[in-house]
Amino acid sequence: MSVETNTALVQSMYDAIQAGDTSALWTVFADDIEIEVFGPPEIPFAGTHRGREGLDAFFQTVAHHTERPDEDHVPEVRELIAQGDKVVAIGVDKVRGRATARAYDGWWVHVIELRGGKVARVREYIDTAAAREMFAG
Repeated sequence: MSVETNTALVQSMYDAIQAGDTSALWTVFADDIEIEVFGPPEIPFAGTHRGREGLDAFFQTVAHHTERPDEDHVPEVRELIAQGDKVVAIGVDKVRGRATARAYDGWWVHVIELRGGKVARVREYIDTAAAREMFAG
Protein backbone atom coordinates (compact mmCIF):
# COMPACT_ATOMS: atom_id res chain seq x y z
CA MET A 1 0.00 0.00 0.00
CA SER A 2 1.09 3.56 -0.54
CA VAL A 3 2.43 5.80 2.20
CA GLU A 4 -0.62 8.03 1.76
CA THR A 5 -3.03 5.09 2.16
CA ASN A 6 -1.16 3.83 5.23
CA THR A 7 -1.18 7.29 6.80
CA ALA A 8 -4.92 7.63 6.15
CA LEU A 9 -5.56 4.21 7.72
CA VAL A 10 -3.63 5.13 10.86
CA GLN A 11 -5.40 8.49 11.05
CA SER A 12 -8.73 6.64 10.84
CA MET A 13 -7.61 4.52 13.82
CA TYR A 14 -7.00 7.64 15.90
CA ASP A 15 -10.25 9.21 14.70
CA ALA A 16 -12.15 6.10 15.88
CA ILE A 17 -10.36 6.15 19.24
CA GLN A 18 -11.11 9.84 19.74
CA ALA A 19 -14.76 9.34 18.79
CA GLY A 20 -15.08 6.27 21.02
CA ASP A 21 -16.28 4.37 17.93
CA THR A 22 -15.25 0.78 18.68
CA SER A 23 -17.08 -0.57 15.61
CA ALA A 24 -14.92 1.58 13.33
CA LEU A 25 -11.84 0.75 15.37
CA TRP A 26 -12.30 -3.01 14.93
CA THR A 27 -12.41 -2.60 11.15
CA VAL A 28 -8.91 -1.08 11.22
CA PHE A 29 -7.21 -3.84 13.25
CA ALA A 30 -6.04 -7.20 11.94
CA ASP A 31 -7.55 -10.21 13.71
CA ASP A 32 -4.13 -11.04 15.16
CA ILE A 33 -3.40 -7.47 16.27
CA GLU A 34 -0.56 -7.12 18.75
CA ILE A 35 -0.11 -4.13 21.06
CA GLU A 36 3.03 -3.78 23.14
CA VAL A 37 3.28 -1.16 25.86
CA PHE A 38 6.74 -0.89 27.32
CA GLY A 39 7.07 -0.18 31.02
CA PRO A 40 7.41 -1.57 34.54
CA PRO A 41 4.74 -3.73 36.20
CA GLU A 42 3.36 -0.71 38.09
CA ILE A 43 1.82 0.38 34.78
CA PRO A 44 -1.29 -1.86 34.71
CA PHE A 45 -1.54 -2.09 30.92
CA ALA A 46 2.19 -2.59 30.23
CA GLY A 47 3.01 -5.77 28.37
CA THR A 48 1.95 -7.48 25.17
CA HIS A 49 -1.72 -7.83 24.24
CA ARG A 50 -2.63 -10.13 21.35
CA GLY A 51 -5.75 -10.65 19.28
CA ARG A 52 -9.15 -9.12 19.72
CA GLU A 53 -9.59 -10.53 23.21
CA GLY A 54 -6.24 -9.11 24.25
CA LEU A 55 -7.13 -5.76 22.76
CA ASP A 56 -10.48 -5.72 24.56
CA ALA A 57 -8.69 -6.49 27.83
CA PHE A 58 -6.12 -3.75 27.10
CA PHE A 59 -8.77 -1.06 26.55
CA GLN A 60 -10.74 -2.22 29.61
CA THR A 61 -7.60 -2.08 31.76
CA VAL A 62 -6.77 1.42 30.54
CA ALA A 63 -10.35 2.58 31.22
CA HIS A 64 -10.38 0.94 34.66
CA HIS A 65 -7.14 2.54 35.82
CA THR A 66 -7.26 5.98 34.17
CA GLU A 67 -9.68 8.82 33.64
CA ARG A 68 -9.66 12.04 31.70
CA PRO A 69 -9.17 15.14 33.86
CA ASP A 70 -11.24 16.97 31.25
CA GLU A 71 -13.94 14.87 29.64
CA ASP A 72 -13.48 16.69 26.33
CA HIS A 73 -9.78 15.86 26.19
CA VAL A 74 -8.64 13.08 23.87
CA PRO A 75 -5.14 11.93 22.94
CA GLU A 76 -3.81 14.34 20.36
CA VAL A 77 -1.78 13.17 17.38
CA ARG A 78 0.79 15.84 16.56
CA GLU A 79 2.67 14.14 13.74
CA LEU A 80 2.49 11.06 11.51
CA ILE A 81 5.65 9.85 9.78
CA ALA A 82 5.26 7.05 7.23
CA GLN A 83 7.69 4.84 5.39
CA GLY A 84 6.65 1.66 3.65
CA ASP A 85 4.31 -0.34 5.87
CA LYS A 86 5.25 1.52 9.06
CA VAL A 87 3.76 4.70 10.46
CA VAL A 88 5.15 6.47 13.49
CA ALA A 89 2.68 8.60 15.41
CA ILE A 90 3.83 11.24 17.89
CA GLY A 91 1.32 12.76 20.24
CA VAL A 92 0.42 14.03 23.66
CA ASP A 93 -2.05 12.86 26.27
CA LYS A 94 -3.36 13.88 29.65
CA VAL A 95 -4.87 11.32 32.02
CA ARG A 96 -5.20 10.79 35.75
CA GLY A 97 -4.76 7.59 37.72
CA ARG A 98 -8.09 6.60 39.27
CA ALA A 99 -6.51 5.18 42.43
CA THR A 100 -4.07 8.04 43.04
CA ALA A 101 -5.71 11.03 41.31
CA ARG A 102 -2.21 11.89 40.04
CA ALA A 103 -1.90 13.26 36.55
CA TYR A 104 0.14 12.16 33.57
CA ASP A 105 0.63 14.87 31.00
CA GLY A 106 3.16 13.83 28.42
CA TRP A 107 4.26 12.73 25.01
CA TRP A 108 3.85 9.29 23.48
CA VAL A 109 5.15 7.55 20.38
CA HIS A 110 3.44 4.69 18.56
CA VAL A 111 5.28 2.60 16.00
CA ILE A 112 2.55 1.04 13.88
CA GLU A 113 3.07 -1.83 11.46
CA LEU A 114 0.53 -2.47 8.74
CA ARG A 115 -0.22 -5.70 6.91
CA GLY A 116 -2.84 -6.27 4.24
CA GLY A 117 -4.48 -2.90 4.77
CA LYS A 118 -4.89 -3.40 8.53
CA VAL A 119 -3.04 -2.35 11.65
CA ALA A 120 -1.13 -5.49 12.68
CA ARG A 121 1.15 -4.25 15.46
CA VAL A 122 1.41 -1.19 17.69
CA ARG A 123 4.37 -0.53 19.95
CA GLU A 124 3.73 2.24 22.47
CA TYR A 125 6.45 4.29 24.12
CA ILE A 126 5.55 6.69 26.93
CA ASP A 127 7.32 8.48 29.75
CA THR A 128 7.41 5.39 31.98
CA ALA A 129 8.77 7.26 35.00
CA ALA A 130 5.83 9.68 34.93
CA ALA A 131 3.31 6.88 34.29
CA ARG A 132 4.76 4.82 37.13
CA GLU A 133 4.44 7.80 39.46
CA MET A 134 0.82 8.29 38.40
CA PHE A 135 -0.05 4.68 39.24
CA ALA A 136 2.24 3.97 42.19
CA GLY A 137 1.45 7.12 44.09
